[in-house]
Amino acid sequence: MAIRILITIGERLLNIQRSSFKTKSANLILKSHKDELSKNISERNFMHVLITYLYRVWGIFFAHVSEHPIIVIGDQKSGTSVIAHLLADFGGLSKTIDIPPLWGWAGADIMRGKVKFASVVEQHKHHFSTELIKEPNMTFFIDQVIEFFPNAQYVFVIRDPRDNIRSQLNRRKLPGNLEHLEPQHLAGLSPKRVLVSEKIWGVPGENYIGMLACRWNRAIDQYVHFQDRMILAKYEEFMRDKYNFIQGIALQLKLSQKVDISDRLDVQYQPRGNREISWKEFFERANLQRIERICESKMRKFGYVCSLTESSTE
Repeated sequence: MAIRILITIGERLLNIQRSSFKTKSANLILKSHKDELSKNISERNFMHVLITYLYRVWGIFFAHVSEHPIIVIGDQKSGTSVIAHLLADFGGLSKTIDIPPLWGWAGADIMRGKVKFASVVEQHKHHFSTELIKEPNMTFFIDQVIEFFPNAQYVFVIRDPRDNIRSQLNRRKLPGNLEHLEPQHLAGLSPKRVLVSEKIWGVPGENYIGMLACRWNRAIDQYVHFQDRMILAKYEEFMRDKYNFIQGIALQLKLSQKVDISDRLDVQYQPRGNREISWKEFFERANLQRIERICESKMRKFGYVCSLTESSTE
């Protein structure tokens, strides 16, 4: 009964706004919320689910795209989540952390010019209605993002490619020491995920590690091209002094402190990779050399030393 009440409210809101929105997209979003309700609702949490559901449905149909958000980008697993969360909390800002409509092949189609970023924003305004927006995939079509959000402030998060790539593979439980991934390694990956897709990131003559290294280079190229619009945030500097780092970035953004984040500095916002294993152990010599060969010039530009004997500073 409770589920039926919530779904009816959502569907009526959908009907009210039917003439104003592309309802195919809205219907898909509403369906996902129905499925979530069916899984999670109980008599105990009815009021909590009611409030959450109404908030989401309201956001889908009545949200206004933010005119001057803070936008946090960078390669996946570079530290964008933790830095975005803490910046938003520090300044008491509303936040969007990750945007599913930009994931997988949807984001790849924007990169390849098949879909316009602006059209995605118009169909999913609620994702872009907050004061801080974080989505790593926007890194790779940042020209379109800047065109749509000319008054935004941009934070680019960078991380040593050896740590960055290791963390990407850890997240997907993939090894780093192979010449090629076998079908059994790819079987557990979502078909919507394109992180290790040769169609998107493939470079002639390079394996999956070389592909991820080229992806890291491409992310850096985006920053270099638009660096006059961006604040650089090095993950390694954040790890050395988290509070002062966030305070320093906030100062550059002219963001005043509204909340004490001292108790949130060590919150794990994303599944943590294995920091104990060294680069040489994880990648073995051939793949580690491959990363350093491909990324060397950009690594040196940003202070990352190429050395097979150096230990991780993650």
